[in-house]
Amino acid sequence: MKSIILCADDFGQNEDISLGILDLVSKKRLSAVSCMTNLPGWHSHGPALREMAADVAVGLHFNLTFGKPLTAAPSLSQQGSFFSLPALLLRCYVHHITLAEVEQELIAQLEQFQKIMGRLPDFIDGHQHVHQFPIIRDALLNVYQKTFTEQRPYIRQTLTQQGPYAKKRWVINHTGAKILHQQLQQANIPHNSEFAGIYDFDPTLYYGDLFQKFCGTIKRDGLIMCHPGFASEDQTDAIRASRVKEYHYLAGDNFLYDCENLSVGIDRTNL
Repeated sequence: MKSIILCADDFGQNEDISLGILDLVSKKRLSAVSCMTNLPGWHSHGPALREMAADVAVGLHFNLTFGKPLTAAPSLSQQGSFFSLPALLLRCYVHHITLAEVEQELIAQLEQFQKIMGRLPDFIDGHQHVHQFPIIRDALLNVYQKTFTEQRPYIRQTLTQQGPYAKKRWVINHTGAKILHQQLQQANIPHNSEFAGIYDFDPTLYYGDLFQKFCGTIKRDGLIMCHPGFASEDQTDAIRASRVKEYHYLAGDNFLYDCENLSVGIDRTNL
């Protein structure tokens, strides 16, 4: 049996996402949930997740591209809202963001996590993989070393060597995944062995076919990210149609059959 981490991202982004994830946790179909704590949905649905925390690892989905910052962060936001992903990435590479501001925003999001969960997260990753971008990854490691002196949560690494969607994998690998992976190894910070779950969120695809491919390429203690949710009319969520497809597969019998057939176990682990 190959144990893997199956992590649902974006908890707290909107009600339909959060409720869909909570339902999957209640069905024991997930081993990890990653939470966006700068958004109102975290305060609305985080307490319900806290009650299920014995069955699932709960982490911080560090967010710098959706909604509003919790701190005064002029280098990370414009008119009170975060920059878009392309704008943030460009600002990282031309050094138009401030290390101290990233650290302060990360600390603030960690504090919001603690307010609801009553503890620090089991792991940290980044919404749209922002945690691996230049400057941001240095801020993350700085805060990690200062904050986690006893508990050592794992940090998601997103380096992928094989699997579908090669172009998208190449972009992720070359926008910081390789460097962050090296830094995690050098600092002896726990991290997942491999990463999968990348696709283009085409809602016409059958998610089960993708999941089988992810399981076929990932090794033990690897992490597969997923983005399930209930049906939603939230126009700010560009992948809402794909979320429903993911939810129905993960909630159904085919998911259980595929895990058994592939000898895959969904493991709640802190690595």
